[in-house]
Amino acid sequence: MILRLPVIALLFLFFVFDQQVASAQKKQNRTLFPESIECSVKPYYRHRADGKPGREVILHFAGKKFSGKGTLNLESGNITETIPLDAAVALDSLALILPAGVGVNSEAQVTITLTNGKKQIVTNVTIPPKRQWTVYIYPHSHVDIGYTNTHENVELIHKRNLVYGIDLAKKTQDYPEDARYLWNPEVLWPVERYLRNATPQQKQSIVEAVQKGWLHLDAGYVHTNTTAAADEELFEFFRQCSLMKELTGKNIETLVQVDIPGMTWGLVPVAANLGIKYCLAMNNGSDRVGLSTDFSFKPFWWKSPDGKSKILFFQPGSYNPGAVYKGYQYWPLMAGHTDSATLLKIVKTDNPRAFFIDKYLEDKLPVLENSDYYPYDIFLMTWAMADNTPIDADLPDAVKSWNEDYAFPHLVIASATQMMQAFDEKYGNTLPVLAGDFTEYWTDGLGTAAKQTAMNRASKERLIQVETLWSMLNPDTPAPRSEISEAWRNIIMGTEHTWCYMDPKKQPITNDILKVKFGFFQQGEDISKTVLDESLKNVDRKSVV
Repeated sequence: MILRLPVIALLFLFFVFDQQVASAQKKQNRTLFPESIECSVKPYYRHRADGKPGREVILHFAGKKFSGKGTLNLESGNITETIPLDAAVALDSLALILPAGVGVNSEAQVTITLTNGKKQIVTNVTIPPKRQWTVYIYPHSHVDIGYTNTHENVELIHKRNLVYGIDLAKKTQDYPEDARYLWNPEVLWPVERYLRNATPQQKQSIVEAVQKGWLHLDAGYVHTNTTAAADEELFEFFRQCSLMKELTGKNIETLVQVDIPGMTWGLVPVAANLGIKYCLAMNNGSDRVGLSTDFSFKPFWWKSPDGKSKILFFQPGSYNPGAVYKGYQYWPLMAGHTDSATLLKIVKTDNPRAFFIDKYLEDKLPVLENSDYYPYDIFLMTWAMADNTPIDADLPDAVKSWNEDYAFPHLVIASATQMMQAFDEKYGNTLPVLAGDFTEYWTDGLGTAAKQTAMNRASKERLIQVETLWSMLNPDTPAPRSEISEAWRNIIMGTEHTWCYMDPKKQPITNDILKVKFGFFQQGEDISKTVLDESLKNVDRKSVV
């Protein structure tokens, strides 16, 4: 005889069976308890519920997962903490944030006890010390005038960066303070070129941006071979610095030098005389740098030859992390593209954290912590997509997201002066004082253009003579100051550190760039000759024996 049940009865039985199975599974989950625990210590600090920073440890459950209620008890020295657990689903791992102060200045031993009823596991983990780093990030685009593109296009890129950088700074004003964007043009050449043909409204936008901290100006005009400079030329090198301070009402306290390894000692007294307190130098890092990298992450006070003044010098490695970890996707798309319409205007992606500073910090911070020369917890770094590239508009969102995830390293978007001031205030009194020349490399361009280098030397001498002769022979007539300044500007542009296209074999761009480059030397010579003749106009040369 076959027992036949109505369909509804069968469905009811299946439902009861499912509920019994589910109940059994829940009961089983509530009683899961691992056989052992393995721990992995993470290098960064997370935010604790009490608002304090704590080291992160991942507990990996072996044998069985963990579920249900229980407690985690932590002991480290005289620090204890008990954490209640209530896992509704089975866990194979658990992220644990240690009490504040554990594993900061010295290695710590932590005993972790996991309890569930009568079940208990005790494990010990060693927490290596990790500094609570503050990482200052200097957003910029390296100013290489001619190296990756024509002079005209390089000027366009950097003037455009001023506009987009200021705009992004405005848009991020409601971000947490340390994630608010600001733009650093590195040198004053892009600003001077922008203002040269600016409307009154555009000029005011630059002044306003500087005054509000959206745009930060540094002292140098360009990145030049300073060892080739005459004494008077060093003052002309900072002429735009003085003019910008007058225009904006804001002091400029830092000289930034990017790419070139080394600089003349003569810069120190000139900079100090003009109120410049700091020098932030980020060299190429690998190519023709000589022994200059021996000074990386070894800040010092650089004493002037006069023995009185000094500036704080800091070389925080090279300027290439942004290019290495993100910019490689963009700068090749721009290099050598002479059609300005094809030049990328801005870098912006859907995932700001995808190509960020994680690997760079992972590599650099442990080296410094294990060194005998860097006891500091402030880390300075640069963020540029490469030479003559657009701004990375992902940066403020990436920094904001990072700081939400981690308590330390804490990231700060900063200007050079903000970075140097923070370091000076905390460690300035502990730094060594050094004197002497910082041998400059990359002077090979001067050697390969010996004729033009000689032209510049002669032009400088003429201009020095003009200053003296004009005051002697034309005391009642103002000197042609604008012409003299333009002559010096061309001379400085001549010794600016770039010479022709990055691949000299590529034509016609190489010769086009070199033609403009040599034109600076020629303009310097032509103007210097003109103003020298002008200074002698009141002299009866026939009566001169």
